[in-house]
Amino acid sequence: NVSHTPDDILILLKTDEAKAFRWLFERYRDILMAYVFRIVNHAGVAEDIVQDFFVYLWTTGRLRSFEGDLDHFIFQAVKNRAFLYLKEDKKRQTADEAFAREQDLKTDASAEDDSRGIEELYGPSTACRKSAGKSFLWRCSMKKAIKRLPTSSV
Repeated sequence: NVSHTPDDILILLKTDEAKAFRWLFERYRDILMAYVFRIVNHAGVAEDIVQDFFVYLWTTGRLRSFEGDLDHFIFQAVKNRAFLYLKEDKKRQTADEAFAREQDLKTDASAEDDSRGIEELYGPSTACRKSAGKSFLWRCSMKKAIKRLPTSSV
């Protein structure tokens, strides 16, 4: 029931924590998801952030001795978590882009190596051919594996 006030919830926390937490969840879940969605612009991420916040409240008992403005505390906490997500996501994107650039450079460099590998395969020494053949095949299989990796959609 959303009609329970934040003060009702804080009072009930001292006597029936499970019921108070249910009231808290019912009162804030949907509005928090909408609020976080406006920040992160992704429904699944917003839901994860809000759920993680409720799990944090339950497992830490953070509200047992809480005194203050519950609305302000809850909205500030999820806003901070949303901005932290955006910051971490930006780092992940930057790292993914750097990795992709590095792979492009390696691919360009290995193209030269491949042509040398082919020349080595047909060189005079059998041992050299076997070694070069394994190296060439390994590089080819690695290229194929890299191409099959999923691209980041975040």
